[in-house]
Amino acid sequence: MRAIRRSVFALMLLLIPFRPAGAAPACDATGLDFEVVLQENHSPVVIDGQRDFVIRDQERWCEAWELAHANVSPAPPCDLSAVDFRHEVAIGVSGQRPDSCGGPHIEKIEQSYGRKTRVSITELHVAGCGCYAAITYPTVVVAVAQPVRDVEFVHQQAFQVGCGGPIGFGPEPPPTIVPEPIR
Repeated sequence: MRAIRRSVFALMLLLIPFRPAGAAPACDATGLDFEVVLQENHSPVVIDGQRDFVIRDQERWCEAWELAHANVSPAPPCDLSAVDFRHEVAIGVSGQRPDSCGGPHIEKIEQSYGRKTRVSITELHVAGCGCYAAITYPTVVVAVAQPVRDVEFVHQQAFQVGCGGPIGFGPEPPPTIVPEPIR
């Protein structure tokens, strides 16, 4: 009987998947720290035809900076110190609104154990809070430590009635994927 128990125990050990010490399971994701480096409402920022974008170099950063400040006079010079592209990438989202309230907010950025980076964005829509009627282009860009590979943008709609009122959430549109460039 004891030999059978040992054999069953040995067989069970063989069936447990091996994972190196300290390695996260494949389904886990690690939250990444990020810092807001650009937040504007003046002009749309569209990089490679996308309102969800990843910037990996200074040239593209200055392009996005100029787009964000296109309707500002005088436009501030490109802030080259905002993102250190040797160690960071910039991740951004730009929207269009019919009023001055709300806009995209990057809630969290997670790196999966595999390759994908997931950016969770809440699009806040506010009604009845003294918002002025004007087309605005809220844009937010954050700096995140490398490596950042394929990026998936997931938007969630949130609605608020009145200043400081409760927030309700709507259906999520399908995610936008921005793949890592092929080198």
